[in-house]
Amino acid sequence: MKRRISVCLVIVLLLVSVSSNLVAKEVQPTFSLQKLSKVESVLYGKKNDGALLTRVKKLEKELYGRKMSGSLIERANRITNLVLENQPNRPSLLFTINALEWALKQQISKGPIINRINEVEKLLLGQEQSGSISSRLGKLINYSLPDGKIKVAKVEVPNHTLVKIEFLERLSSEKLQDKEQITYRVADDLLVNGKLILPVGTKGIATVTKVEKAGFFGQDAKIKLDFNSISFLDNTEMELDLAEKSLAENAENKSMKYAVGASILSTAVLGPAGVVTGFFIKGEEEVIKPNQSFFVETARPETVLGIPVQIGTIVSKD
Repeated sequence: MKRRISVCLVIVLLLVSVSSNLVAKEVQPTFSLQKLSKVESVLYGKKNDGALLTRVKKLEKELYGRKMSGSLIERANRITNLVLENQPNRPSLLFTINALEWALKQQISKGPIINRINEVEKLLLGQEQSGSISSRLGKLINYSLPDGKIKVAKVEVPNHTLVKIEFLERLSSEKLQDKEQITYRVADDLLVNGKLILPVGTKGIATVTKVEKAGFFGQDAKIKLDFNSISFLDNTEMELDLAEKSLAENAENKSMKYAVGASILSTAVLGPAGVVTGFFIKGEEEVIKPNQSFFVETARPETVLGIPVQIGTIVSKD
């Protein structure tokens, strides 16, 4: 009888032990494989293949110079937070290289972070340096900035904030196709309350959603564009629209019929014997010239990180 009770007690203790491991006292930690792939793209320019543990070890070696402690999920989350996420009093690595480049050159480069650090080192020190990304970036900040710190401030960006942009190439309704993608860039630094949040030269991609060719009766061509989103200085993705404020309040847009998205249909002219001569009047093809600046606007309010700057430090793109 005692033996039976002892066996039962052991089984109960085992069940309690197992169940304590299965029942989570807190939310089960997870990580985003998509974010980890984005980290690789930001650092190297492409996503790595292979086993997850191998990828994490490689990232740790690049970022910290050594393997870190903790579970795989903890290590992966630490990496994505360092590179992509802006924490209180600690901007992300991506924000940091953006801010450092702007402080030194008043412009932001594109491409893998490793390449960008190499270029800043050559600009500042004459040659590329060795070591982990964190240590190399820390040295560059110490060399470049007062007190070795990047000054960061939270910025409340109102909805419908205007952003001046321009296309890099000539666009014509004669040649454009639906779903074609065209690169544009920010034409002026965007500051809110003295904080830089979107530097001049930042690039975005617009998508052609509809093209109507010029027609008879004086019907002009029409181009409709989706400006998609653009990355702010802190990597926040912000959708841009051509909406009421950017259409109504800005002279740059008044001469751009494609911006309004409306064609002009001339009134038919009746000639002798009631012949409709207006039919033979063909409208104009729509053309957007390179570097022809105009305004779009933010599609929502947002809180982002910016750099406090003095207006005198803004250098013209020309």
